[in-house]
Amino acid sequence: MADNLISSTNADNVQTLERNNGTRTGRNLVSLNSLLNPRTTKLINNKVFKGNESEFRQFIQHLESHHTWQDSLKLIEAELAKRKIKPNDQGAVMLSNVVYRRYYPHDDGVKID
Repeated sequence: MADNLISSTNADNVQTLERNNGTRTGRNLVSLNSLLNPRTTKLINNKVFKGNESEFRQFIQHLESHHTWQDSLKLIEAELAKRKIKPNDQGAVMLSNVVYRRYYPHDDGVKID
């Protein structure tokens, strides 16, 4: 069982990821708000949520309750479909990248700023 546990340190916090049949679930995940800088927040809010700060913040809060990348991705895909936004649009890509980095913080190939 210990072989399936991966621990890593990321700046101010420790993140533990557990493998479960190829799926990663997180404990002590960083807050999405800590990954969102003002520029990224504005871009996602404007492009995906049409400037509605309240809807944007509610969605981020909802994402906080999801403990796997796969669950979060499903939620993002549903939100984009509801808003008729293409997954490859700038705001959609940035939103996905920020959430992805929550679960895979050391994947530097995914840019969030």
